[in-house]
Amino acid sequence: VPKAKLEELLGRSGITPQTTIVLYGDNNNWFAAWAFWQLKVYGHEDVRLMNGDRKKWLAEGRDLETTTPAPAPATYKAKDPDFSIRALLSAAAAATAIRWLVIAWFPQQVVLIALVQLLHCMGFAVLHFAIVMCAQRLFPAEAASRGQALFASVGYGVGGMLGSLFGGLIWSEISPTASYLCAAVVVVLAAFCAAAGLRGTSLDRPAAATATPH
Repeated sequence: VPKAKLEELLGRSGITPQTTIVLYGDNNNWFAAWAFWQLKVYGHEDVRLMNGDRKKWLAEGRDLETTTPAPAPATYKAKDPDFSIRALLSAAAAATAIRWLVIAWFPQQVVLIALVQLLHCMGFAVLHFAIVMCAQRLFPAEAASRGQALFASVGYGVGGMLGSLFGGLIWSEISPTASYLCAAVVVVLAAFCAAAGLRGTSLDRPAAATATPH
């Protein structure tokens, strides 16, 4: 999300830099976790992820509000983004590798596996955010959306297809544990590629500020 659009959205919602923001959504808070990263990159201090998604809230019979809020508009000034896409990609890969290793080594520890699934939220959120930022850096503004679609198609489509194919073969020919271990090795290699291959490139530093001509 560009800085100006984030400021406009949050200001229209009556949010200031001092506001506590609580995020939630569906599908185990996947996109809520993505929004968490967006807000933290732009320097919002107090951002929280609800313990459980909307479905969990409904299943527990908690209160619902049906009125449409009408907050007074506020002025929101975001900080300049300070991130390294290289670091984000490395973090996403590391979180995914830990998740696969825990599933492979501790398949009977149901509570531990349930907890480590939270790493999937982190990995998905960070990877999606990195894809958006890659598209913004590597494609002109008018083609950024198509660039993001290309990254997503290759990463989720082609990558998911190959991962399912080879993971299924290893699962059936060797063992489920071997399949998870191989998956962990692959993402460790991906983390190494992100850490080493992108060092010093345009994806390894914050976007340069653009001077406004007078």
